Amino acid sequence: MPVTFAVSPVVADSSPLPSMAPLDALRRRGIEGVEACSSAEAAPSRLVDTGDGFHPLISAVHVAFAQHRPLALSPDHVWLCVAQAVARHVDARAEQLRGELVAHQGRRTLEVRRDDFRRGDPSNDWPAAIATLADALDEILGPRGRALFAARLSTTDDATATAGAIVMMGAVQQFFDYRVSTLCGIPQVTLEGTPEDWASLRGRVELLEGLGLAWWLPSLRAFLQQCARAAAGDVEEAFWRQLYKAEDASGGLHVSGWINALFPYLGDLGADEGDRNSLATAPIVEHELEGCLLGQYPSGLTQAPFTWQHFREALDMSLVGGFVGVEQDARGVVRPRIGWAVTPRLRRQRFRASDRTADGHPVLRPRAPVGPDVLRHLAAEAPNAPFVLSLGWQDAITSLTGLEGLTQLAALDVFALTGLRDLEPLRGLPGLRRVLIQQCGALVDIGALASLPSLTSLQLAHLPALVDLRPIAACRGLERLALFGRDLPPSWVGVHEGETLREVLRRIASA
Repeated sequence: MPVTFAVSPVVADSSPLPSMAPLDALRRRGIEGVEACSSAEAAPSRLVDTGDGFHPLISAVHVAFAQHRPLALSPDHVWLCVAQAVARHVDARAEQLRGELVAHQGRRTLEVRRDDFRRGDPSNDWPAAIATLADALDEILGPRGRALFAARLSTTDDATATAGAIVMMGAVQQFFDYRVSTLCGIPQVTLEGTPEDWASLRGRVELLEGLGLAWWLPSLRAFLQQCARAAAGDVEEAFWRQLYKAEDASGGLHVSGWINALFPYLGDLGADEGDRNSLATAPIVEHELEGCLLGQYPSGLTQAPFTWQHFREALDMSLVGGFVGVEQDARGVVRPRIGWAVTPRLRRQRFRASDRTADGHPVLRPRAPVGPDVLRHLAAEAPNAPFVLSLGWQDAITSLTGLEGLTQLAALDVFALTGLRDLEPLRGLPGLRRVLIQQCGALVDIGALASLPSLTSLQLAHLPALVDLRPIAACRGLERLALFGRDLPPSWVGVHEGETLREVLRRIASA
């Protein structure tokens, strides 16, 4: 039976949250052209519109904390998170771990034949096809692989089982080719499932021995021990108050609590030492700003590429499984939703569209980990319509090179790029209407701003190395200017529009 316990002395809010269709939730997270997905199954038909594209477990805990919503967690939520981290770890060092997982060399083809499948037909039984592939893989991986990825708990439904099978396939995709032939405080937490479910997760951790994850396992064991204790009725309130943030921390976008124990790697692109989440081994930090940003966590989706031999046409496809969104029940309780989808072959994207502005423009942010050349890949991933680019707290980005010629860039938000010295790549961009730059301590040259023909809104804040602000006076289309900084003349500081703006621009021009 589920166990519910109080966590923080706040009044729970059970009012309905904004909702969205599951397909829209997938699109927000970069999943397009869905052939099939789990949303048609028995689960509720709509998901919570959290306004972001972050990992749904992180989003659910964030919503519960920030909006005083009751939270429900199942052992499936926790173990799928662990399994995805292991899948990523194994995929990144396949040859090193080959002997631990399979006996063959090279790649083997696993194939399921479904002559009744037709492209775009909603009656195609994809869960059965995925289960057939997973069963074949099960026979090869043996009991260890089955126990690690194919957990059957009292809370496991069909969608969760299918998602787990896809995670297993994604973990060992280097060894196999898959084919389908046709012709602010959380008021309370509910731990779903049984005490036995939660206790079993502790035993599963021992399956990770020998995979090179010893650096992560102590904090994971500590997290699962607390879950098992709480499910049995022994609740350590101090632990659960720090699930999302360190004790006494309040709002903000940094995650500094014990939930980090489920995320040994940040971002979606690698599993090297540089991709590790330092908080996975020391989840509680003393200073709020030492936490991880919401956008640094992985997407929560695992993919396994396969080929669908659709009569005479070979289609490159992907099975996608994992966390698809956040749901809310009639009592106001929020929880992550697990599901799956069949899509055209996905490429690993370096940017994610995490939310939208009031006028509907998508906001793109780099996926962690971020390399110094990440902006060079933006042109290939940017939408053809106007969009906003948000860059923040990325020491690796020291130049905006890569933004040249991006005519659809409508707004740019830059926060704390400590190595950024100039804005030259922005020169002449015709669609750039709004620019916000703050806490870039090395920025000395903003001359490119004067060349932006459509710039109407500019905010510059706390740029201690910037001495020459005269290029601002040459921005003829400005309608709004915000300047903040201790070294600025007092008459320049503030938000300026209309006649006040014109007067400040005259003072800047004559400085």
